[in-house]
Amino acid sequence: MPAQIGTKQQNNSLPDSVVDDVVVSVRNVSKKFCKNLRRSMAYGISDLSKNLIGIKPDVAELRKDEFWAIDDISFQLGRGEVLGLIGVNGSGKSTLLRLLTGIFPPDKGDIRIMGRVGALIAVGAGFHPYMTGKENIFLNATILGMTRQEIKVKFNDIVDFAEIGDFLDAPVATYSSGMRVRLGFSIAVHMNPDVTIVDEVLAVGDFNFRQKCSERINELRHRTATIFVSHNLRDIKMLCTKAIVMDKGQAVFEGPSFEAVEFYLNMTGSCAIEKDKDKQIENKRLNQVQHKDSIFGEIYHNNEKITDVHHQWIDEVGNYAESFEHGREAFIKFSFRLLKPVNKLVLGVPIYDSNGNLITGISTDMEKLDLNIQSEGLVSGKLQIKKMSLNPGEYITYIAIMDGKEFIYRNIVGNFTVREMPFYFGVYTPEYNWIFDKTSS
Repeated sequence: MPAQIGTKQQNNSLPDSVVDDVVVSVRNVSKKFCKNLRRSMAYGISDLSKNLIGIKPDVAELRKDEFWAIDDISFQLGRGEVLGLIGVNGSGKSTLLRLLTGIFPPDKGDIRIMGRVGALIAVGAGFHPYMTGKENIFLNATILGMTRQEIKVKFNDIVDFAEIGDFLDAPVATYSSGMRVRLGFSIAVHMNPDVTIVDEVLAVGDFNFRQKCSERINELRHRTATIFVSHNLRDIKMLCTKAIVMDKGQAVFEGPSFEAVEFYLNMTGSCAIEKDKDKQIENKRLNQVQHKDSIFGEIYHNNEKITDVHHQWIDEVGNYAESFEHGREAFIKFSFRLLKPVNKLVLGVPIYDSNGNLITGISTDMEKLDLNIQSEGLVSGKLQIKKMSLNPGEYITYIAIMDGKEFIYRNIVGNFTVREMPFYFGVYTPEYNWIFDKTSS
């Protein structure tokens, strides 16, 4: 059962057997700060002086202007789990990450991390602005614990993933925020971490890179524990196995990611779940659609046969789109790299409504397209929907890539909305004309 408000763990001894292969254990952790800078410095000097003479400062009580930024947080994370942290700005998410990475020490409680930590918690963290990208790769990777030999072996992979080849010898001060994020993320995930910590800085990346990061997190999740902070609730539902909702430094909810998202939306008033029970059921079904089996199979990625997969809905002028007008042109843009020859390449796109009903499916087999790829390489193109005939509503789209009848990739393209029409019936309106042979009065 997920933990509700007021049901925080109070025991100081959480058994490690709760989660198999525990790599992150956080037990009753608290951290306080002072709002007044001068008073904060005075408190620091006082505490340091007491420590020097062997007196342990009393951390249980708050002094004037102090507050608990993190208040009695407990959780465990095992290898293969992805934990999402959700909360409004100022709820304590970033402070918790800084405690986990050792930037801040906890005032109370215990944090144990078994293994190497790959962390990306700030744009450009660990980079020297006047050193080149190449020099910063060696600097930042060394800070994260990689040996010089490891860095040399993985250097080209780091550069290729970050997509900064043309700027490798330019100072990092000349990089955009997106380029710095790409480089930082690439270094963090190529160090083969036991724990991966990713803050919401990924929000500054472009769509294709965010998708590549999501795929990389999915690849790592089987051998690492991941802590993921994002305001993108769809990413939380798609990537995370569970989530914690934070409010004023406390964990007010812990449970499955889709339940955590519903709780957060309800708590913040962003969605009238309590007033509209039908909407609550619809949201739950929407999440279940994203994870349940379909005639095309589960979410899947054969890393030995396919890589660098990108796909998104775009409008008729090529811009990323999440909504369309009825009767207008729409496209799914896709690209991927095959690592082995494919005798019969098949692409399929099923479309569901928000209740999980399969509305339609489109595949290359329907057009009897003979796609025989005899050598590995890049495949790219578009699926053109000449006229969006679906009636107004919310829809979910997947893309499946197959070698004959063998699935090599399947994942969600995205949710999209068909905007309102003046008048309609059902879920589909075909292209039509009324023809009258003769009328009489």
